[in-house]
Amino acid sequence: MLTDNKDELFPLVDEQGNITGAVTHGEANDGSKKLHPVVHLHVFNSQGELYMQKNISGISVEVVFDNDGEDVSTDELKEAFEAFEEELSELMLDDLIGQAAVELIEAVHQQDGEEDGIDEADELAEELKLVRITTYPDAFMLYFKAEKSFPGSEVILQLNEDYEIEDLIVEDE
Repeated sequence: MLTDNKDELFPLVDEQGNITGAVTHGEANDGSKKLHPVVHLHVFNSQGELYMQKNISGISVEVVFDNDGEDVSTDELKEAFEAFEEELSELMLDDLIGQAAVELIEAVHQQDGEEDGIDEADELAEELKLVRITTYPDAFMLYFKAEKSFPGSEVILQLNEDYEIEDLIVEDE
């Protein structure tokens, strides 16, 4: 697996772009605002959605920015995602997964006329793996895989602006 080399040397530059020295990758990205050349690559699909890979709670997750036809810039969506990402601690993510697992198991048991499913909800919560987050102007969609419980499907959590579960969907891929 590729990892960042915090000791890699980058050119240190002044505001005109003249090389004035060197700085390590770790120093360049420690918040000190030392100037160094950077290239940002943005990948858009044919619908104009921006794609990114992020590491969230130790998991590599695809992030999509979709303005949903509204007059919202990609930068505004990125800012909304960054605020969401700050709130999305491992504890919050675990809580959302737990809530979703309980709701899914309750729905399955309601359909079957059964009652208790707490152990199954715990098992499902362990199985749910976050794979993608789509940021919309007024909501976030978290996409999970649970191949054992829902093969060939995605479990989708729609969160409102307060990061609460608004809707829960199981959809075929």
